[in-house]
Amino acid sequence: VLWLQRRLSLRPTDAAPSWREIGLHFAVWSLAAEAIAPHFLHRATGDWLDVAAYAAGAVVSGCVWQFSGTT
Repeated sequence: VLWLQRRLSLRPTDAAPSWREIGLHFAVWSLAAEAIAPHFLHRATGDWLDVAAYAAGAVVSGCVWQFSGTT
């Protein structure tokens, strides 16, 4: 997604995403996958424990990006 945003000139650099960007992606994907999709996909169910897993993944990824020197 970050690559696509860069190609569409929605991101100014190829640097690691900021915490704000990570939070925005987390919020959008959590809402889409767990709140909106179950209303349109009859076999999908919203599970808020998945949101906790998304949050954990976002924090770990953010820490790796921020502290790996790729900024």
